[in-house]
Amino acid sequence: MWTKDDADFIARAREQNLMVSYVENPKSKGSAFRLRRHRYSRATPLLEALELGATTKDIQHDYRRGFIKFPSHESDLPGHIYNAVEVATDHGIHHILDDVGRLVNPTVLTDYLLARAFVSSGLERARYVFNDLIKSAYDPTLLPRELETVAAAARFGERQFAKVMNAERGVNIDFSLAAEPTRWEETLPEVCSESEKWKEAMDDEIVSMTKFGVYKALPRSAAGNRQILGARWVYKRKVNKFGEVYRYRARLVAQGFRQKAYDSYDPDHTFSPVVHKDSLRMFLSVCAAESLRVYQADVKAAFLQAPLDEKIFVKAPPGYDSVDPNTGEPMVWELSKSIYGLKQSSACFWTAMDEHLQANGFKSVLGDPCLFRKVMADGRVILAVTYVDDVTFAVSDDVDHAYFMSMLRSRFEIEDGEGKPIEFLLGMAIDQDLDAGTIRMSMEAPIVKLAHGILTPEEIVKNADVDSPMLSTAVLPRLKEREVSVATFDYLSVVGSLIHFANCMRPDIALAVGILARHGMAPGRAHVRAAKRVVMYLYNARKLGITYRRPEKPGERNVPVMHESARHPLDNGSNLLQTFADSDYAGDETKRSTSGIVILMNGGPIAWSSTMGKTVATSTCEAEIHAAVVAVKDAIHIKQMLKELKLYPDNRPLAIAEDNSAAIAQANSGIKHVRNAKHYEIRLRFLQQKVVDKEVEFRYCPTEHQIADFFTKPLDETKFLWFRKSLMS
Repeated sequence: MWTKDDADFIARAREQNLMVSYVENPKSKGSAFRLRRHRYSRATPLLEALELGATTKDIQHDYRRGFIKFPSHESDLPGHIYNAVEVATDHGIHHILDDVGRLVNPTVLTDYLLARAFVSSGLERARYVFNDLIKSAYDPTLLPRELETVAAAARFGERQFAKVMNAERGVNIDFSLAAEPTRWEETLPEVCSESEKWKEAMDDEIVSMTKFGVYKALPRSAAGNRQILGARWVYKRKVNKFGEVYRYRARLVAQGFRQKAYDSYDPDHTFSPVVHKDSLRMFLSVCAAESLRVYQADVKAAFLQAPLDEKIFVKAPPGYDSVDPNTGEPMVWELSKSIYGLKQSSACFWTAMDEHLQANGFKSVLGDPCLFRKVMADGRVILAVTYVDDVTFAVSDDVDHAYFMSMLRSRFEIEDGEGKPIEFLLGMAIDQDLDAGTIRMSMEAPIVKLAHGILTPEEIVKNADVDSPMLSTAVLPRLKEREVSVATFDYLSVVGSLIHFANCMRPDIALAVGILARHGMAPGRAHVRAAKRVVMYLYNARKLGITYRRPEKPGERNVPVMHESARHPLDNGSNLLQTFADSDYAGDETKRSTSGIVILMNGGPIAWSSTMGKTVATSTCEAEIHAAVVAVKDAIHIKQMLKELKLYPDNRPLAIAEDNSAAIAQANSGIKHVRNAKHYEIRLRFLQQKVVDKEVEFRYCPTEHQIADFFTKPLDETKFLWFRKSLMS
């Protein structure tokens, strides 16, 4: 059937003088046509064919019957008479869709693979070819080493975020350079404008080491045959919540990577924890609900105050080396306290802090050893969390504040200005209003720095109306090779910074950043535009934050309250929804599904994730079960911590909101029905056991109220903004 699209295509082919080829010996419509066709079938460009005697009706006749081909412009629609890929390949040219990146790659086109497999000669050969092709049909996504695991991505994000924070405002961020000097030689006056500040920082470190009796200078011969480690300076600028540098810090770091196991350290005693961000957000949420004032104190030269069990020798640091005046031997330092860089230093300080808090009546939570609680004699409660040398604590009055600071100072050196109300923590600005009963987190200053370092002023103005981190219709192509060089745009470092924002307090970009991270090995121009869009969105929504609120009724404390202190439309007042779990189905080109969860408490989210599954789910129910397992694990973990803090109201089951009826039915159907899902029975069995034990119960939640949908797929702008309002303010 001849259509208007066919006529338009022939007209465009004449206009562009497209390349043509012809089918040999077609059924002709008459002798005159055969003669004309014999002449014009030698032509390659279409206009040449017309010059050799072909009429427009001849071209249309051949096109309608498949007697003429356009190798560079054949349709790639299913059912078309010619395969666009094969025709272009046979003529040794690129198809126009291939040139613009829209033509499906044959290696991932299932129908193409199946056809090739069964064309092979011989049944046995076809079977093996088929298996080989199926294995490579959806090759796993290759990720950069920095993003291979969730933990690695978080560490990488923190490093890139540090570079953002240390950049000057309004200056392009050079991710290829370290945030601070990397060697002592880089702090010398002839090469560094901040030389005096770094010299003062190094002098301050040496004074602290002398004060705490960290080392004893000895001649080189005193070390005997023991290993002598090298040492170097590490420099750090400290910034406030406005992104302004207020302090320069220099740390002497030993070359711990050279330490020998069981010689200068015990490999089983090198671990030291830091508070998890979910635990930190839960801590702030609890403080808002319990009307506890939050303070912060920094232990000065923390590692230098932790004793060493092993005898370790290091070389004197650059700029402070010397020789024995009697023998001329170079001097080395014998350490009695830990210094930065040693494999056991962090563990030594953590042990010292943990032992001191435990000795003073604090008990750590099993779910996070960096979260502590103490009940005073009159029943008042003190909560504390530790992040290396930063101690954040919450008390109800000035008496408890004075007690906690006095208790810390009885063991550790803490400067006089420490112990003030919290303002800035791990890159987040913290604002507390006890009268209103709120604690709010935001990251406006870092966002502004990132945007001004990556975007041009024209881009910022031009994209002032960007209200979502990604378009609902956007699909990023998967490339095999990098199109954009690191020098042009450091894609991986930008994504790393965005990961840190998403992990700290921007759940609204979690899905978009996860998708961007999948293309870290080979970013193209489309990926750069997508990354910049996320930065533009963050800049436009930079004032958004997470707010935790004190519930209006005491009996509702520490249960999630949504929609700006209003209840979720599905809540009946007796059991509030706490945890939302959802999944898309085969949304990625690898056909793997993306699961999303979010846990809310006291008006804001305290835990969330957006993760693409490791395996392919064969049904929507299976995909939802995978998401539900993650949600249940996280929810039970947080519930146990709240119980240890004596804050969980009762033993009611956790309510898990799901929008998939089949998943709810299977989870609630009892143990005897586990065989209904043989290929994911272990996960389903886990959920069913939790339901039988009455630890959780699944509730149906319509998709329009399923907040976890926010983390599984790109949404249209209206729905995105509605869900965002439920989480952030």
